[in-house]
Amino acid sequence: MKYQFEIEAGERLVLLRYSGQLTVEGLKQSLDELERHPDFDPGFDFIADYPDAKLVDSPGDNHRIAEDVSSRSWTMTGRRVMIARHDSEFGKGRRALGLLQLDHVNIVRTEQDAREWLSQDQSEG
Repeated sequence: MKYQFEIEAGERLVLLRYSGQLTVEGLKQSLDELERHPDFDPGFDFIADYPDAKLVDSPGDNHRIAEDVSSRSWTMTGRRVMIARHDSEFGKGRRALGLLQLDHVNIVRTEQDAREWLSQDQSEG
């Protein structure tokens, strides 16, 4: 698994891109590295992009990823957008969001859609 992140401090935004086989350990490593970056601010909005990543499809791994992400206090600050270009990932993401009912998280198809959603006034919805 490969990843790269960009911190756009002026926009108060983190963009994290993954490629290859997404693993629990790789995801933890990427978030640990992000948290150590001197420009990282836990209040920044966050876009996670998986343009050519092979997403985990094991219930056990999905649970471990969810546990790790939810254990990081900053994941509940700011707004979060996941980009899912493929129908299957988009559908899985939408179902998960429906169950979790988190107002500060969305799933979209493109980076442009993600940036547009984040640019909306939070009171607009």
